[in-house]
Amino acid sequence: MPLRELSADSSADTLTIAWELPASPETVWAHLQNIETMSEWLGRPLTFDSRVGGEIIIDHDDSYLCRSEVLAVDGHSAELTWSFPDEPTSRVAVSVTAELPPTDRGPAPRDAEASTAEVGAAEANTSAADAPSVLVLRHAGLGDLIDSYRTGWIAHLSFFEASLAGTPLPSSQFWPLCATVDRLLERGDG
Repeated sequence: MPLRELSADSSADTLTIAWELPASPETVWAHLQNIETMSEWLGRPLTFDSRVGGEIIIDHDDSYLCRSEVLAVDGHSAELTWSFPDEPTSRVAVSVTAELPPTDRGPAPRDAEASTAEVGAAEANTSAADAPSVLVLRHAGLGDLIDSYRTGWIAHLSFFEASLAGTPLPSSQFWPLCATVDRLLERGDG
């Protein structure tokens, strides 16, 4: 699980998760919107219009529907409302960017001239399209639900990563994974 950041800020009422994925931003963004694979990681899409003003309705099982309105789309980022029937409406923002290789390569090697040429050649061959992506999810307006959403989004993003890799996890493992994540988070809080 390439979790890069996990912040449940109750005072700002915002959950932030950054997740590294081994695919280009274009591939990750396309997979986020692929209605053919969405049920592998989020739920069954009943309506999916990802244009600004569009409606997205996802069945999370047994007709437990989440309704969203797309508020903004810009490149590989979007913001939408998030509304279950028994919860206040909240907002989700998702962005996907390329994770470029680090520029700090540690202490200079003994043969600096040869190494500089090698590093320059390696950097020339590495582009944003080849780099892994970082998906950042910000969910605001959760109130007392922030901890349960922290667990749920970690599980959904684990399922997303497996789906992206072409090896979807069985849906029967969603709640056991949530229970495991809860236990791990409880240990980290203590």
